[in-house]
Amino acid sequence: MGEQGPGLGRIATRRATDVGIIAVVLLPALASYHRAIDTSFAQDDITFLSRAAGLEHAGAPFRPLSAGLAFRLQYLAFGLDPRPWHVVSLLLHLLVVAGVYALGRAVAGGRTPAAVAAILFGCSSIAFTPLHWTSGVAELLAAVFLIGATLLHLRARTRGQRWRWVAAGVALLAMLSKETAAAWVLVVAVIEWQANDRRLALRPLVPALAATAVFGIFLAWSGRFASPERSGAYAWTLDPSAVLLNLLTYARWSVEVWNPIRDAIAGADPLAWRVAVPAIMAAGAVHSWLRPAERATFGWGLAWWLAFVLPVLPLVHHAYLYYLYIPAIGGSLALAAATKSWLERQPGLTARAAGLAALGAVVVMEMLNVRARETATRDSLPVDRTLRDALLLDHSIPALRAAGLPAGTQVLFVSPRLRPRFDLVTGAPTRPEDAASRTSYLPLEAAMRGGETLRLFVPQVVYAGFARTIPDSLGEAECFHFDQRGRLERWGRGPAALARQSEVLEAKDEAPVVGDAPR
Repeated sequence: MGEQGPGLGRIATRRATDVGIIAVVLLPALASYHRAIDTSFAQDDITFLSRAAGLEHAGAPFRPLSAGLAFRLQYLAFGLDPRPWHVVSLLLHLLVVAGVYALGRAVAGGRTPAAVAAILFGCSSIAFTPLHWTSGVAELLAAVFLIGATLLHLRARTRGQRWRWVAAGVALLAMLSKETAAAWVLVVAVIEWQANDRRLALRPLVPALAATAVFGIFLAWSGRFASPERSGAYAWTLDPSAVLLNLLTYARWSVEVWNPIRDAIAGADPLAWRVAVPAIMAAGAVHSWLRPAERATFGWGLAWWLAFVLPVLPLVHHAYLYYLYIPAIGGSLALAAATKSWLERQPGLTARAAGLAALGAVVVMEMLNVRARETATRDSLPVDRTLRDALLLDHSIPALRAAGLPAGTQVLFVSPRLRPRFDLVTGAPTRPEDAASRTSYLPLEAAMRGGETLRLFVPQVVYAGFARTIPDSLGEAECFHFDQRGRLERWGRGPAALARQSEVLEAKDEAPVVGDAPR
């Protein structure tokens, strides 16, 4: 017993040190993203909220833990107040940051590379959308479960095969949160390959393969991603050129920390090779330069990045920065391993001071990136699409609720002089020369989602659409004039609304446009 006391004391001291380091590495993440709590709902949030509220039938299960259970539980707890939803998201992100530190300790050994990885990941602007968009809970939950599964699998080296089965069960929870987590089996294969002197045994992979098979059966039953197609939200292709272009795009976005809005155009970048190819070559050079221990961690991190990027490479229409949230865990570990090796080869305070200064510069740059994305505007609206929708709902929903309209009232949104519509591809106002060939939308009209938003937030009214002028068929609808930022002015109905419309048209020196029906 006397020998156990000092040992337990050392363990307690090490744990206390780790807890203290985790508390420190969480600070940059908090400093970067505390303002996300004030964001409203946006985009797909409306659909998932409607399902949670029982207003829409969910159909076949899709991400049952994140889009299903998580939304239902939060709706029961918080209703339609977005702030606590975003608090939960921020807490999940902080949990992931702590998990990155724990993962770094497990694969890199030292506290320094683990702390560096956690700091880089926590403040990364890649986390912007998951923390400003409540639907981003899918990325956050999947990341939490994947880190937990990986830590459990690593523990199986000393605890036995049953821990691999427990790890596989946790990984299955990640897959039911976000389907890209099915790539976890590739990470497990790399772990086992490295642990067995570059030989791959089947037995340690069986639990991970079983979890992936169960999830595959679930996907087949749900009917999701059944066959390649060229249309639809999740259309995908195995065309090598398209897959390569997406890979180069994500590689560029992963290293282009000087660009605060890398995915301003939500699509593959034909010029991505200019940054991606040199970055890939540099990664290869660093890998060969590292010593064996750091090389293993560096390769492990890159393998994690590639494994979780692979599932999104075939997507035809979607290329989003937030798809890098889970891959960035591995990227951060790889960069931390390279940093550790450099510091050890350059002993002395000067090298450590230089490393600390470089880390501080990256942290400050990423914090500025987050702030730039939060404040950037185009044509009076936020450049970021999530913030754009949130702003429009922040302005329009309170005005509609304050109107106190009786049940069954038709609501028509009117603007006699519309500003340019936004291009669906570029997210910018549609240029006149592109109007005939591009799909465009009114920002507020998109935020209303065909009336789905009103059914959720102002359920007593009936959505009548958008129009330039009040059509004869909707003369008794309650009319609201809207501006570019979603601010509403109540015009009333019938003669009162028509009179107000005439005043606006005369003030703008415009002739009335007759019979412009709503969409």
